[in-house]
Amino acid sequence: MDQVQKKSQADSLEALSKLYIRAIRDFMRASAKEYRLHFDTLYIGKHNYGQPDDFPDIDLPEMIDSTAIRIIAPEDGMRIQRERKNAYYINIFSWIKDQRAEFVLVSFANGMQHQFDLKINYSVDRSRRNIQTDSLEFEQYIHH
Repeated sequence: MDQVQKKSQADSLEALSKLYIRAIRDFMRASAKEYRLHFDTLYIGKHNYGQPDDFPDIDLPEMIDSTAIRIIAPEDGMRIQRERKNAYYINIFSWIKDQRAEFVLVSFANGMQHQFDLKINYSVDRSRRNIQTDSLEFEQYIHH
């Protein structure tokens, strides 16, 4: 791989990281507003099954806002859910094409019980590196 390819790949991974950080931040803020949830630590599954929506090989910060971010294997997520019922574990799926990005953040708590999904659609202006939220909506799974 030559230097131009490496730079292009690094730039696209950096852009992808920014999208994921934005989606995680939007998830935390929307969860606080909709469900009054606040996270000390958010566990994110690094699912990798050879599918187009696998978790990408990106770097995320250790903290987003004031929440610790931990990228973990799905098996570790299940173990943490058994040990700590109030911990939140999420899977992130994304489909990114041209200037559109769609994210689905699937949340689990209480021993891997599906809580809710957050679907977010973004428009991305590559020239200015601007991310616009087109839609953000919850799909409810919490059983009361």
